[in-house]
Amino acid sequence: MSCRFVAWASLLVAITAGCESEIIDASGGGDEGGAGAGGVGGGGDGGSGACAAFADAPEGSPVTIRFRNETGLTVFLPSTCSHIDLEFDTTSPGSVAYWSPEACFQSCEDLQHEEQIACGPCAPESYELLPGATLELPWDGRGITRVEMPEGCYQNSPGQASCGQVVAAPAATFRIAATGYSACGEGDCMCDPATHACFGSPTGLIATANPATFDYPADGEVEVLFDICAFGCAGGG
Repeated sequence: MSCRFVAWASLLVAITAGCESEIIDASGGGDEGGAGAGGVGGGGDGGSGACAAFADAPEGSPVTIRFRNETGLTVFLPSTCSHIDLEFDTTSPGSVAYWSPEACFQSCEDLQHEEQIACGPCAPESYELLPGATLELPWDGRGITRVEMPEGCYQNSPGQASCGQVVAAPAATFRIAATGYSACGEGDCMCDPATHACFGSPTGLIATANPATFDYPADGEVEVLFDICAFGCAGGG
């Protein structure tokens, strides 16, 4: 069973404060098994012909998404199933989700050799970004699009009209936007000092990061800044 939050394999978070850095596995520890892009099989036509056309695209050029907090206050980033919420798309949006918090995601390729799984809802959570700190997320140059796969390609009857195919991102300009909050939970929020994951929904004042753009695949990193006026400044600054 391949239980993934997004199409890419794992979500590593690097949080830096001052001169110290730590790498945090925020993927939720899901099983990253399943066939590779060339290993479709076990159902349908065994990985050839029509079913092979729904294989996962291989990973593309990696991009580091770096959040920076210069507000002077702690910013709590909303998260869905350990996957930080972002607006992430090309400057000409289409039908592909490049940053999708799908819990227990199974791609079209996965469903050719796996039973379809059902997941319950995730607990409310967020990530704390301390004043002056940075937080890094990797993106592997892929996205998810909904497609119709022939019923004979599924290991079992899907009970649904479509599946999510993992596709390669095009060479394009991408835009990232994010929001954060000034608090977490209703007085009972607990944050792990090692991972900075917090068990509670973000609340309070809204902080808006400066929208960021990058050219893929030329740019290997992009910074999303919560500046000193992210929570608002007098005079509309």
